[in-house]
Amino acid sequence: MKSFFHKMKNDADESLSRALLIFLTTLHEQRHLGRTAQRLSISVPKASRMLAEAREIFGDPLYTRFGHGLAPTPRAEEVTVQAERVLSAMKQLFAEEAFDPSSMNRVFRIACLDNAVPIMIEPVIEALMHRAPHAGLALIPHSELTLLRLRAGDLDFAIFPAVQLPEDFESVALLKTPYVKVVRAGHPLEEMLRTEGGPDGLPASLIERWPRVQICVHPDTDGVDEGVPGACTIPLKTSDTMIWTEYWLGAVRLMHRTNGVLTLPWRTARALSFDRPLTVLGRVESVPWLEPSLIWHIRSMRDVGHEWLRSLFISELRGGMQPLEGDEPIYGRISEGGRIDS
Repeated sequence: MKSFFHKMKNDADESLSRALLIFLTTLHEQRHLGRTAQRLSISVPKASRMLAEAREIFGDPLYTRFGHGLAPTPRAEEVTVQAERVLSAMKQLFAEEAFDPSSMNRVFRIACLDNAVPIMIEPVIEALMHRAPHAGLALIPHSELTLLRLRAGDLDFAIFPAVQLPEDFESVALLKTPYVKVVRAGHPLEEMLRTEGGPDGLPASLIERWPRVQICVHPDTDGVDEGVPGACTIPLKTSDTMIWTEYWLGAVRLMHRTNGVLTLPWRTARALSFDRPLTVLGRVESVPWLEPSLIWHIRSMRDVGHEWLRSLFISELRGGMQPLEGDEPIYGRISEGGRIDS
């Protein structure tokens, strides 16, 4: 983006005009010079001259003939993305009326796992319903098709760790939280934590003597060391795990009914302790912390409704764009979102 704006600033003849930016974005959409001219109500010779002007400015062919139309070069793809952002900024700059979320009537479709509900959807939903009472959310299961559906426009957002995203996607991390091992309140390990636990909780060697409740996550690239939620194959015989499930919230309920040890993000454990107390035994040190992100396709950058909802997630979950701070877990029995029970 820097080079794009630098070019705009240094064109002495100001040839990179708003009209040329509109031409470039329209040409990318139509992939045909004649249809582009028709859409913009200009002549084909003028459209041809504008393309020649753009080629000179950017030092690239931008489009080559392909069948009966035009195919964009990689540089044209880059230029189009940045041109759309500039046009969006111009539109907001000269808008006669500010965007009013209270009049917005639309449903935002978000792909996520059910773990996102207590830690990322619930903290936002009250503000969303208050400021945009006519808006709605559709929560759709995250799958291997999520990025394809975002690219096609079938989804508006996704929530999952942004690892190796394609270049046509944007993201912002929403929180950073470690994994912890939890059991139901009253579990035998709770007393051991009181008598044998240290500043870092109960030693892993004692926790590992008890069976696990394992959350299976698909798609995911993480391993399942120490019972961390991740991609796993369900075996035909039990070993150190007693329950396997793809449902995060279901795993928590089953943990409360058994002597199983469940590994969860601390933020999830804290949120779910409002419903039923649980005991945090210790932190998992062998795996990276959970850092889920709000993810969207670059084509939605010009959508003011999308921009408003993105800002709502950022303000409600991380308080703005200051550096993201990690959570500090509490060990012992907790309830009501982190209160230590005596």
